Amino acid sequence: EDVCDHVGILDKGKMLLEQALLDGGLLDQQALLRAYGDGQSSVLYLLNRTPYEKLGRLITESDGTAAAAERLVDDFRMEQLQKAKQTTFGAPVLTAYFYAQEYAAKNIRIVIAAKKAGLAPEIIHERIRTSYV
Repeated sequence: EDVCDHVGILDKGKMLLEQALLDGGLLDQQALLRAYGDGQSSVLYLLNRTPYEKLGRLITESDGTAAAAERLVDDFRMEQLQKAKQTTFGAPVLTAYFYAQEYAAKNIRIVIAAKKAGLAPEIIHERIRTSYV
C-alpha cells in the first residue's frame, strides 16, 4: 500500500510539473519530465548543464524541505533580476519591477504569518526573501 501511495504522489507531481512547464527555455520539457521520474540525481544532472547549476547545488546543500527550495529559487530569481538594474529601458526593467512587487507582498505575508505564529525575529529574518532594492 505504501508503494502505491508513493507512485500516486509521483504521478501527481509529474502532472503538476507538466502543467507548470512552458515551451522554450534552457531545459527540454520531455528531458525534465523523464529526469523527474528517474529521481533527484537526474534532475540535478540536467540543471548542472545549464545556468541553473548553482541553484541545483544550493538546493542539494539545503535541508531538503520544500520551503527551503522555494526560498532558494526566489533568491536565485532575484539574483538574476539584479542585472536589470543596469538596463535603462525594456522588458527586463518591467519584469524586475513586477517581481520586486511580488516579493514585497510575499515578504509582508511571511512577516504577518510568522508574527501570528509567535516566531522569533531570527527565524522570521531567515524566511524573508531577498529584496530587489
